[in-house]
Amino acid sequence: MEEFCTIKEQIRPYINTSPMKSFKSVVSPQSKKPILCLDLDETLVHSCDYVVNPNETSILKFLKVRNGVEQFLEEMHILYELVVFTSATKEYAKAVVQFIDTKKYISRVFSREHCRIINKYAVKDLSVVSNDLRRIILLDNSIVSFSMQLSNGI
Repeated sequence: MEEFCTIKEQIRPYINTSPMKSFKSVVSPQSKKPILCLDLDETLVHSCDYVVNPNETSILKFLKVRNGVEQFLEEMHILYELVVFTSATKEYAKAVVQFIDTKKYISRVFSREHCRIINKYAVKDLSVVSNDLRRIILLDNSIVSFSMQLSNGI
């Protein structure tokens, strides 16, 4: 007989209840809109290859962007403040965002340095994006990524 459990029970090992390093929330002063946080890999882009130069700038060698991303960003920026939150490195995230968001709809980029490492997994703590979690939606392909704030994830 197979045992079934809830999503919260499945992700419990990834939730850390111990005290963690505190990050100051960076609130965008120009926006009162709800915030749509977008993951990069497997959400906005399929795959990519890049190199990091010694001066810590990334050069994209190959990037496959999902169909419709440009139109999606154009339409969603009217309704939401668009933010990228990825568990990838800051250099990679900035290079990809610069490539896919030529019209500068994305206002802020959060990367691995803003994640909490819990049981070897990078978990996105949305409180670094805004103190008001009621304003935030995270669109991500991995439930572990938003396991600290399950009600904010899609």
